[in-house]
Amino acid sequence: MNSEFHSITGPSAADGRSSCSQTEAIDGKIIQGSLWLFGLKLTTRSIGFLSTLVLARLLAPSEFGTLGIAVLAMGILEMFSQTGFDSALIQKKGGISEYLDATWTISAARGFLLCVILYFSAHGVGAFFNTPRAEEILRVLALAPLLSGLENVGMVFFSKQMAFRKVFIYEMCGNAVNAAVAVSCALVTRSVWALVFGLLANRVATVLLSYALHPYRPRFDFHMGKARELFGFGKWILGTQIVLFLVNRGDNFFVGKFLGPAALGLYGMAFNIAYLPFSEITQVLCKVMFPAYALVQDREDVLRNTYQKTVQLLAFLSLPFAGSVLLFSFDFTRLFLGEKWIPMVGSLQILSFSAACLSIGGITGNLLNGIGKPNIVMHFVSLRLLILGASIYPCTSRWGIEGTALAVLASGTSIGLFQILWGARECKCALRVILSDLAIPLAGVAASSLLVLLLRELWNTTGFGNFFLQAAVFLAAYFSLCYLAERINGYQAFTRIRTIFLKMAAARSGVMA
Repeated sequence: MNSEFHSITGPSAADGRSSCSQTEAIDGKIIQGSLWLFGLKLTTRSIGFLSTLVLARLLAPSEFGTLGIAVLAMGILEMFSQTGFDSALIQKKGGISEYLDATWTISAARGFLLCVILYFSAHGVGAFFNTPRAEEILRVLALAPLLSGLENVGMVFFSKQMAFRKVFIYEMCGNAVNAAVAVSCALVTRSVWALVFGLLANRVATVLLSYALHPYRPRFDFHMGKARELFGFGKWILGTQIVLFLVNRGDNFFVGKFLGPAALGLYGMAFNIAYLPFSEITQVLCKVMFPAYALVQDREDVLRNTYQKTVQLLAFLSLPFAGSVLLFSFDFTRLFLGEKWIPMVGSLQILSFSAACLSIGGITGNLLNGIGKPNIVMHFVSLRLLILGASIYPCTSRWGIEGTALAVLASGTSIGLFQILWGARECKCALRVILSDLAIPLAGVAASSLLVLLLRELWNTTGFGNFFLQAAVFLAAYFSLCYLAERINGYQAFTRIRTIFLKMAAARSGVMA
C-alpha cells in the first residue's frame, strides 16, 4: 500500500516530539475537522433548505409522504443489514489494506441482496401502508442500495485520517446534484417522481465521486475470515444504530401507517425544521468532541471544564432556535411554504422543545464514550425508545400528528435533560453551574419573545418585511440580554465563541498555508 493510504497520525514518539506538541497537533486536527464539517453542514443544509422551499411550493404534502413511506421501508432494510465494517476499519489500529477488498465485496453483495428484496417486497409495503403508489416508487428506489454498495471502500481513509476536506467535497456535490435534479424534474412533472429521481441522482453522483476522489480500486475478495474479524467490533455499532433507528424513525412509521402519506409529509417537514439545531450543530460537535473527551479523560479538571463549556455553547445556540420556531412558525410556514403546510404548525412548535433538549443533552453520549462508558449511552437510547413506544400509539390515535409530536417531546425532553444532569455528575460539574448555563439563555428567549409579542400588538401587519423585522428584533434582544449577563455575572458564551473563531481562523490559516 503506498503513502496515499497511510494514516495521518503524525511522527512517532521516536521522532522526539513532546507529548505537548502531540496534543497540540491533535487539537489542530480537531479544529480543522470542525471547520470542514461545519462548512459541510452549512453548505448542504443551505442547498437542502432552498430546494425544499421550492419543492414545497411545487408539490403537495402527500407527494412528500408517499416518498417518505418508500424511504422508510428502504431505511429499515438498510439499517438491519448494516455490517459496521466502516466503523471497525476506522477504529482498527495499524494497517487496514488487507481488509478493504473483503469489505467492498460484502458491501456490494449486500447492496444487490437489498435491491432484490426491495423490488419483490414493494407490493407488500404499499398494501401495508394502504398507499399503492409506494409500490412502483419502491421498485425504482431499489436501485439505491445497489448503487451505494458499489461505492469505493477507499473513502474510509478520509474519515480514519480526519481528512474532512474530501468528505466535504463528496457530500456537498451529492446533495447539490440531488437538489438540482429534484427541482428540475418537479418543474416538469409536479409529482413525487421528482424526489425519486433526485435521490437516485445523488447515489449515482456519490458512487462516481468516490472513485474520482480516492485512487484505491477494490476487487472481489470472498475472504470471510477477515469479514468475521471486522464484524466482532461492528456488531456493537449495529446494535446501537438499530435502537437509534427505531427511536428516530418510529414516529414516521406510526404516522405513515395510521394517518397516511399526506400526514406523513406534513409531519416529516415539521420534524426536519424543528431538529435543525440537533442535526446541524450537535452532530458536528459529536464527531469532533469524542476524540477530545478521550484525550483528556484522565484529567478531571479539563474534562469538567470542556463539558461545561460545550453545554453552555449548545444551550446558547439551541434555545433561541426553539423559541423562534414557537414564535414565528405560523408566519414562516404561510410565507415560505404556502397555506397547504399550515396543518403542520402545531407539531412543529411541539417538536422544537424536544429538539432543543436533545441538542444540548446529545453531547453527553460523546462524553460517556470518551471516558469508556458506552454502555450507559445504550441505556439512555433504550430508555428513550421505551418512553416513545409506550406513548406514541395512544397519542397519535387521539391527536394525530400533534399527538405524535407530544410522544417525541415526552421521550426527547425527559432523556435530554437527564443526560445533561448525568454528564454533570460524571465530570463532577457543580449543578448550579449547569443550571445557570441553561437558565440564562432560557430567560433571554422568554424576554425576547415578550418583546416581539408587544411589537405585534403595536404594529399589526403581515408580509415578508414584517417577518424579518420581528426576527431581527428577537435576535438582537436575545444576544443583547446574554451579553448583559456576561458583563454582570460572568456568563461566558460570547467569550468562548470568540475564542473558537480565533482558533478556527488559525487552523484555517494553517490549512491554506
